[in-house]
Amino acid sequence: MTPNLTDMPDVVLRQIFTDVGCPGILNLRKVCQSFRKFLQEFPTDSRIPRINITIYHNLMIIKLQPGILEIDGIRYSKEGANCNIRYGNWEKVLENCDYSNRVFEDLEIIFAHQKSVLNSLEIFCPIPDIRETEFPEKVQRLQKVLENSRKLKVKKFYMLYSEFSHISSLLKHLDAGIIEEIATFSMMKPYENDNEIEEFVKLDHWKNLKRIKIYNVPIEISLQYFLHFKEVTVEFTRISAEEMILVMENFFNSSFPEEFYIGYTDFDDEIQFLNYLGPPRTFIEDYEMYQRKWYKRIGNSSEALFIFQSKADDNFFKFSRIPLSDVP
Repeated sequence: MTPNLTDMPDVVLRQIFTDVGCPGILNLRKVCQSFRKFLQEFPTDSRIPRINITIYHNLMIIKLQPGILEIDGIRYSKEGANCNIRYGNWEKVLENCDYSNRVFEDLEIIFAHQKSVLNSLEIFCPIPDIRETEFPEKVQRLQKVLENSRKLKVKKFYMLYSEFSHISSLLKHLDAGIIEEIATFSMMKPYENDNEIEEFVKLDHWKNLKRIKIYNVPIEISLQYFLHFKEVTVEFTRISAEEMILVMENFFNSSFPEEFYIGYTDFDDEIQFLNYLGPPRTFIEDYEMYQRKWYKRIGNSSEALFIFQSKADDNFFKFSRIPLSDVP
């Protein structure tokens, strides 16, 4: 009897599935039922460095490697009642198939075979398609896929044009001990405070983060929740002199913080903080530009704290650790 591929020893099959990577697994699992069963019982490690999921109107793209072009990913699009799938020069039409169902079926396989740490998981929904897609429904389906998988190990989590509730719902299914950075850029409520940040900061993931970046959404929460981070880029609706002094002391007392960008809408006791800082090293004030700079030596170290204030376009303070030799 002539041996066939399914008669191979398990160790050989595992090596084959490991070598072909995720695109190969998506194809080989369709060969026969025994392959699908084997992959379910003995998932390999795809060792994917990055997963990017981009949601358009009637189109979703999954990228499994670095690349900025749409052709770098697997494209799933709606064509009437059919699903069109493209990957590079390869194309296939699945008749009577909902494109989004196929996306999430493939994501289940991708997540199941991702055992190693992902450098980044990115979920994008570019403008202006955000208003035309069923984005919340897609997020809910993605949450269900993550819920049914082992906890993904992800270092960086990026979610653009979303809400804090979406981020929290997905983060709960990622390994809290691995996550290091979260970034979000929200256009859904660009000028409104999102109180869901209060639930966000209660997650274990928040406590373990090193870097947080929240763009385009002024938030109403105490700055003290951010003092344990290495890097911060956040805009607050209101800050106080007491909180800003704590930021400075954090740089003086610990070598961990590196850079804090603190935007703000209101700063009621700003004069008190400016008096605390003392005279600025440089000061520019005119119609187009308003800037102040301070340099403060950090203890008995070879570093200094650089403080920059701008009111040119947006109101913000920037704190950064620099070599003492860079102080003018």
